[in-house]
Amino acid sequence: MFLFVMRGNWCSMDDGYLRVDHRLRTHGGGSSSSSSRGIIMCLHNGMVPMALSLVQELRTLGNTDAIHMYHCGADEMTPLSRTTILAVDPSVQFIDVCTDMVGSGKLREDQVPSFRSYWLKPLALIHTSLDHVMLMDTDVMVFHDPALLWDVQGYKDTGTLFFRDREILIQMFLTDIIEFPDHSKK
Repeated sequence: MFLFVMRGNWCSMDDGYLRVDHRLRTHGGGSSSSSSRGIIMCLHNGMVPMALSLVQELRTLGNTDAIHMYHCGADEMTPLSRTTILAVDPSVQFIDVCTDMVGSGKLREDQVPSFRSYWLKPLALIHTSLDHVMLMDTDVMVFHDPALLWDVQGYKDTGTLFFRDREILIQMFLTDIIEFPDHSKK
């Protein structure tokens, strides 16, 4: 689970903050205003069930922020995956950031495989036209509308909020303790 909130062109680095020159941002379409904010999720077809659940949770909790779903290459987000998500929330936007970046000359075709998976997140942050970004993993668990985070004093002061990613060792869960019946042998 990962949640990162960013304002404007500031990115946090291990040794402090870095201002990203606005000319490096690629703005993947649409115009941006000083008040534009939204949620970015980076995903592929295998993550659609979790993303679908998260979108439903966000909307049920009253969140009205834009949701942009980033992927890398047409094969990572099939028409069926898009249709399934759009059936729940027609306002979700899908962005094939790798195709856009290759098309604009900011990424070479041979570099695309390197940006699948976790490295898609920084690419999405550089690409987005949103001024205020909440970067969420699809497995994030929300209990309140995360839009409340936009008003947290720490965010107002620094333009960033970070939440530590949970570390999961599957052996730590009940699956090791409880024996489940094997229904495949019936």
